[in-house]
Amino acid sequence: MSRYHKHGMLFAVIIYVLWVVAYAYFDFKFEKKRLYQTIDKRLEYAALITPVLLPENFHHKDLAKGGGDTSARFQQYLEII
Repeated sequence: MSRYHKHGMLFAVIIYVLWVVAYAYFDFKFEKKRLYQTIDKRLEYAALITPVLLPENFHHKDLAKGGGDTSARFQQYLEII
């Protein structure tokens, strides 16, 4: 095997390995970004639909910690279900 052939094969292997590493890196970054964007969008939609799901008086002042009776709180929870 000639000297040039050995160097050519080594160069091809190095280029191939660099290509695989670069592809894996950029694909990982792209998928991570896409995944975070999807999660953010779903969280935004969930936050926007919350007022539709909850009754109007759900966040009443009696619902503060230690305030109001538990039967009224339980009744509001039942309205959600």
